[in-house]
Amino acid sequence: MLSPYGQFIPVAVGVRAARPDGLGHTYTQTVARWAVGLVWVLVAVALAVASASAGLPWWQGALAAAAALATIAGLLVRVARRFGGVTGDVFGAGIELAFAVILVVLSIGR
Repeated sequence: MLSPYGQFIPVAVGVRAARPDGLGHTYTQTVARWAVGLVWVLVAVALAVASASAGLPWWQGALAAAAALATIAGLLVRVARRFGGVTGDVFGAGIELAFAVILVVLSIGR
């Protein structure tokens, strides 16, 4: 299953794989940066609509998407310095971190 939340940054053009024989190498450099940006805009819109329909301010959903994006970007900076690129575990960590951040941001004010 391809999740737009955490997986659409590590696959962007410009993100390197840590090892040439790992899972990161298979999927990195496969999605254009404009497509990554478009997916995140769509995620922000979907979360804004979901927030509004759940009785929350619409901007809280957009804020949750922005916070998830910033968290994953921070993760990528860290693993690029530590490992030299992404691994398959970074894909999974990105998905889990994004979902956690989205849930935390959406639960604020409840």
